[in-house]
Amino acid sequence: MYAAGVFFHTAAALTGIFSACAAARAFFSRFCFTPGCGCAILTVAMGNIARESAPPGTGRRTERDKGMDHIDRRIIDILQANARAPLKEIAEQVFLSSPAVSARIARLEQAELLRGYQAQVDAPALGYGVKAFINLELDPQRKPEFYPYIESCPNVVECNCVTGDYSMLIEVLFASTQELDHFINRLQQFGRTRTQIVFSTCVEHRGVPVSRPEEE
Repeated sequence: MYAAGVFFHTAAALTGIFSACAAARAFFSRFCFTPGCGCAILTVAMGNIARESAPPGTGRRTERDKGMDHIDRRIIDILQANARAPLKEIAEQVFLSSPAVSARIARLEQAELLRGYQAQVDAPALGYGVKAFINLELDPQRKPEFYPYIESCPNVVECNCVTGDYSMLIEVLFASTQELDHFINRLQQFGRTRTQIVFSTCVEHRGVPVSRPEEE
């Protein structure tokens, strides 16, 4: 009799366990807990935080692939506004310690997101009162010859390969129109030019917007 009682109690307990398991399975099935589902969600979430695939065919890494987050973007904005900002001041603005900020800046430099630091000067005050943009119609076959030449010209602020009737757009600074004219004469060995002299500048060179509106 004792053995029979134990058997019935055990059977009843197992029945209860099986019923609970079935109820749990039915409950969780409403949340799509299929085998492997939780693992897949975790992998995708971690992937979004740690890295993001580059656009097909570009071979370039995105900012997430380089470990960028909102704090990194804020640090870049601060340095673009003032490259000499003290670490302590940056740390206070991003709510981190100075060593943590220093480590982040070093990582951004290593990833070539911060490529250098330059002083902004008052060109007219230094004697460069003539700013001009020169369009150059350059034969593509002469690019290997032209690029080293234009890079060696100290008055060239920027040179871009562009679309349109002219293939190159060159920004220059000179002390006088006579010096500009002399430079254009030398430049025309590479092709036809068209020059626009700047009267005034309403927007100077500035940093690129890095922080996102929702993070400000």
